Amino acid sequence: MRIRAKIFLFIFITSFLVFALVIGYIIFDYRTYSIEEANRQATAYARHASTFIKSTLEQDLAVCATLSQGFKDYDKIPGELREGIYKDVLKNVLNAHQEYLSVWMSWELRFIDKSYTQKYGRKRTVAVRESGTVNFYIDTTEVYGDSYGSPYYESKQSGNDILMNPYYYVYSQTEGGDSILETSVAKPIIIDTEFAGIVGIDITLSRFDDIVERIKPFDGSYAYLLSNDGTIISSHNKINVGDSIAKVYPGFVQADVYGKIKEGRSFPFEFNDSTGFSNFVSLEPVFVGNSPSPWSVCLIVPSKIIEEEAQRYFKRSLAIGVIGIFIFSIITLLIARRITLPLKRTTSILKDLDKGIIDVSKKLKVRSKDELAEMGRSLNNLLDTLQKTADFARKIGEGNFNAHYKALSEHDVLGNALIDMQLNLQKGQELEEIRQLERKS
Repeated sequence: MRIRAKIFLFIFITSFLVFALVIGYIIFDYRTYSIEEANRQATAYARHASTFIKSTLEQDLAVCATLSQGFKDYDKIPGELREGIYKDVLKNVLNAHQEYLSVWMSWELRFIDKSYTQKYGRKRTVAVRESGTVNFYIDTTEVYGDSYGSPYYESKQSGNDILMNPYYYVYSQTEGGDSILETSVAKPIIIDTEFAGIVGIDITLSRFDDIVERIKPFDGSYAYLLSNDGTIISSHNKINVGDSIAKVYPGFVQADVYGKIKEGRSFPFEFNDSTGFSNFVSLEPVFVGNSPSPWSVCLIVPSKIIEEEAQRYFKRSLAIGVIGIFIFSIITLLIARRITLPLKRTTSILKDLDKGIIDVSKKLKVRSKDELAEMGRSLNNLLDTLQKTADFARKIGEGNFNAHYKALSEHDVLGNALIDMQLNLQKGQELEEIRQLERKS
């Protein structure tokens, strides 16, 4: 194997292995990182959406809080005027907020009727927008006892705000009105630490559709807004609205999604859908006021979408790696050529010298100052020296015993031997001249 091939193989293979290991590690590590980062991004997106929805609902709750605070002074208003004033307030609020379906209030009877002593029973006043007109519905309910388990009863017992699970309601029933999926937010009226009633707002859930549709951090991802009982409030697929999330994704039951929603927990997990594909899911709670019934934003990202992004990076990195190895191989070949070309020429000169050929025209061109250059200069000097030695020997052979020759150093074996030979020949010539003179005399 030629030295160029040896240099190329040893350097290239070693460097290739190191390069491949480094690139492989970077690609694998980044793939893991990119998937984790995509999951974090999805979670952050869901959290941002939950914050926005929370802000929207708390604006509604703030309206309820304002009404609740204002109604606390009910006893300062004469009874015969109170109902008319409250109806005007409810109507004004409803007219000021076209997104509201109705504004309502309920009073515990014992607070507005001093003759009523029971701790149950309430008067309900509802302002409803129907066919462009605000109508009022007033009734008395629960006079035979509290409705245990109802949102009103829970708020009455705890003093907490209300964020109801979605329900269908038909407005303008006499006119054949459509069934509307809505929810209610409400604020209790607390007077001297006692529950005196509640003020609430009914809102259509379609108002959240635009928000949910914008929750799309990746192509192919989609989101749901879920109530505390797992009902789909808003979805990219309108057919699913009003259904249970477990009906759409039975696998959610195994992940105890219902429990996580009720607890208001942030919960990322993975599950396989009915087609067998893996999906990343991020649940982010939507807390409103001090309601114990948070909603949740559910963002679903097909794992293949995340992995495709990582795969694209892998292909780009692999292409860059291949290009890098190609460039490196060319550089290695150039370096090997730079090293072996002077060696090849040196070998050619040495082979000539081995045959006794001294060809000064083959002297190496030396430009650098490295070890190869030093070797080249030394070889050039050797050629010059051998050429001078040959010229000197040729002159001696022609009888010119006085030819000039200078040894390279005191250790120059060949040069000093030639000089000794020259001196001996000169002495021999002098002795021959003396003998010739003696014969003539």
